[in-house]
Amino acid sequence: MMKVLITGAGGHLAKWVELELEGYNVVYLTTRKEKADGKRFFHWNPGNQEIDSRSLSGVHHVVHLAGKSINSRWTDTNKRAIRESRIRGAQLIFNTLKDSGQTISSFISAGGIAVYGDGWLSEVCREWEDAARKFNELGARTVVMRLPVLIDKNSAFVKTVKPAARFGLAVSFGSKYMKFPWVHTRDVARFVKYAIESNTHGEFPLVAQEPTQGELQKVMARKWAGFHLSATVPSYLTQLIFGAKSEILLSEHDVNAEDLLKTEFKFLLLDLNAALDE
Repeated sequence: MMKVLITGAGGHLAKWVELELEGYNVVYLTTRKEKADGKRFFHWNPGNQEIDSRSLSGVHHVVHLAGKSINSRWTDTNKRAIRESRIRGAQLIFNTLKDSGQTISSFISAGGIAVYGDGWLSEVCREWEDAARKFNELGARTVVMRLPVLIDKNSAFVKTVKPAARFGLAVSFGSKYMKFPWVHTRDVARFVKYAIESNTHGEFPLVAQEPTQGELQKVMARKWAGFHLSATVPSYLTQLIFGAKSEILLSEHDVNAEDLLKTEFKFLLLDLNAALDE
């Protein structure tokens, strides 16, 4: 049975990936010592470069989804944790495999569409991808998923927007005409399986749709309230409210999906209303 190691145990995306990988032997790396059982869950601490090497025994594919949420406050401490949880985690797995002489078939990593822009988060995404590409040195196929906002009925984004949308409020930040790419979490999980089972390699922007921010917020408000009242928070006020983190809300990215279009992968969930029900 093919063995797959997933980082980010307990994460929302990891749960979807596990559902798609039925029939595979799926094991996890977790930062929670109390959860590690040495069988399905293995402890690691990327910050201290500590890992239970048993987690990599017999592994064919590594799916790197771990990373501190970018929705946390962007303090210096949190920014360091956001970066290190992604980059040092990949480095730890790479060094452990290299030191043991073990090979894997593929290293599949999450990433972000912020790589197409400028700013601190863009720099983190580029370093994140560089850490993933190192696995080419071990003979592994490297696949990077450049992710936009993840949408499903229980995603972090939907949980954040839904309280206001229930009152019909369609709130945009900066400009309601700014593109707002999204993808359903199930399609990301399907792509992980596709990446494992195909010979694909490289960087792939997993963007299902690119409505404007205003259009997306309007659909969500109408879904839960039956009507919408549009409102826009200007850029200066967004920066005042969210500080450095406003970079997430105010950055528009010119996504190049050319490489994805060359593959045989097809999105299942392209309608936002349907996506919000799954």
